[in-house]
Amino acid sequence: MTLNVITCAPCDSAATYRVRADGWFDCPAGHELAPADVDFDGMTTWAVDDSGTLGTVVCPSQSLHAIADALTDLDESDYTADPAHAARAALDTAYSACVNSIAAYRCGIA
Repeated sequence: MTLNVITCAPCDSAATYRVRADGWFDCPAGHELAPADVDFDGMTTWAVDDSGTLGTVVCPSQSLHAIADALTDLDESDYTADPAHAARAALDTAYSACVNSIAAYRCGIA
């Protein structure tokens, strides 16, 4: 997963918000967004990539919980039905969580 870009709703287009020197965000049309107005549930957090684009990433703490849960599933799964499928599902979950964690890290969130 990469940064999920936040687009400007008033523009009704794919205009993205960019960070300004004062820490606020604006789109090319000049619509402003305050950092305090960027609020999400506990699963995601806002971030700015190296080009200054505002978006969301999965919270690193959520990624770590997903990795821990996947490893627990891998260790405690009942492999009698389909052992390859159970192992593959747990490893896919852990892999996705690692990718999400790397996306957050690339935006400076650790």
